[in-house]
Amino acid sequence: MGIRTLAVAALALSGIGCFSQILLDGAPAHDASRIASGVGKQVQIVQSRDCVGIENVHYQVRERVGNRLIRRCAKVHGFDYRPGSDYVLQVRELPATPSSGASLVLERVIEQKPASSQ
Repeated sequence: MGIRTLAVAALALSGIGCFSQILLDGAPAHDASRIASGVGKQVQIVQSRDCVGIENVHYQVRERVGNRLIRRCAKVHGFDYRPGSDYVLQVRELPATPSSGASLVLERVIEQKPASSQ
């Protein structure tokens, strides 16, 4: 990653609350307009073996939309998942680009607790 890319990433990501962790995790740099058009939301992260073969993560993202619970396998960029814990996160969902689908970027961890049995 070049210095110019790091500078752009620093500028673009500085407003979402987890800049240093994103850089250290090597999450993709998102341009400022894509971040600005992203949607902030609260999601639950629960331990799951179902997503290992799909997104290569050991957790499932759950989001309440109206009275429906949406479950999906998705990586949250900048998030350091620790097995044995469930989380509530504030994330920003960035819109899809021609080369990738929508992506989730961590804004902050709201809650971390021991994993419930699923």
